[in-house]
Amino acid sequence: MSVSRGIHKGLKNIIDAANAFSSGDLSSRARVLSGDEIGVVAKSFNEMAGSLQVQVKELAQLNED
Repeated sequence: MSVSRGIHKGLKNIIDAANAFSSGDLSSRARVLSGDEIGVVAKSFNEMAGSLQVQVKELAQLNED
């Protein structure tokens, strides 16, 4: 696989996960396809998405009380 194709595939994966997350799919995560900078971005997105998912759940529980 060429370098530019690998970058494109990794970025598309992150963009797709971010779009799904922003549309309300809080379980959406990016696949970490490599250990390079694109993989680091995917991993960081997943960590952020996980934190936000927990915070949204906690806020929903507080609103129920």
